[in-house]
Amino acid sequence: MEVSVTFQPKAMLAPYDYSEPSNLALKYACVGARIYGARLTILHARPLDLPPYFTEEGQERLLAELEAARRKVRTHLATQVGRILELTECGPQVEFEVADIHPVDAILEAVEKHGAELVVLGTHGRGGAKRLLLGSVTENVVRQITVPVFVVRQKQHEIIDPADPSRMPTIKRVLCPVNDTTISRRAVGYAVAIASRFGAALTLLHIVEGDGASRGAAREQFSPWLEECRRADVCATLEVRRGKAADAIIDYARTTTQDLIVAAARQRDAGSPLFSSTTDALLRRAPAPVLLIPGGRAD
Repeated sequence: MEVSVTFQPKAMLAPYDYSEPSNLALKYACVGARIYGARLTILHARPLDLPPYFTEEGQERLLAELEAARRKVRTHLATQVGRILELTECGPQVEFEVADIHPVDAILEAVEKHGAELVVLGTHGRGGAKRLLLGSVTENVVRQITVPVFVVRQKQHEIIDPADPSRMPTIKRVLCPVNDTTISRRAVGYAVAIASRFGAALTLLHIVEGDGASRGAAREQFSPWLEECRRADVCATLEVRRGKAADAIIDYARTTTQDLIVAAARQRDAGSPLFSSTTDALLRRAPAPVLLIPGGRAD
């Protein structure tokens, strides 16, 4: 297994919707942009309702009004972000963008337009009926995107000081759930790159589901992965637990106070647009920030 992944994003995207989770995500994005010397684009998307009927003569006036509205929103966005981040000349290179389309489409288009290599998103972590009713921009973005997505929620273990985004994050423990898939191998590569960058300890966690499977066999299977991590000069250990994957991963992350979870974002199967239950649970219940590595169906 090849674990060497160069994770040095030079362009980052931070969608912003004025919510508390979005405020927190913005601070994480600012810290990340400083660390990696990346250009940071802050995006606000709000679909504008056009009148159902308008004459050809009124089209020019309407377009002018829309452009004026965009300028006003961009000015307000820059002012609000400035209050939150207290941007200075020594801060990251920041630009603002306003889109008048659905947030998911706006984010996907902005990734392509700006060559973003990392998207930082805040999520409410809703579950149950409320989640089904409101939908989830984060879930829809991760389902379709081709670059890693860093997901943060309120009321969770934080690796930055929200009151001082200029300080370096504290990342001492990185957790990477693994199974024998191509996308899982990619996730380990990202985890190794981050652990190496911050001098953090890395734990590879494999969950054995079902009574018939052997923990010993699993340990033997993933030991070569562990050795590859160590050859990359990362302090790495392998943990094999039994249980339901989602619950076991979240419980392990909570009880061992992991600072960051790096995980593959898998779909249920080739024909389903839904996430695996593990990915879904991490989005809603993870006790620490999560870096999701896209890769489609587990294979």
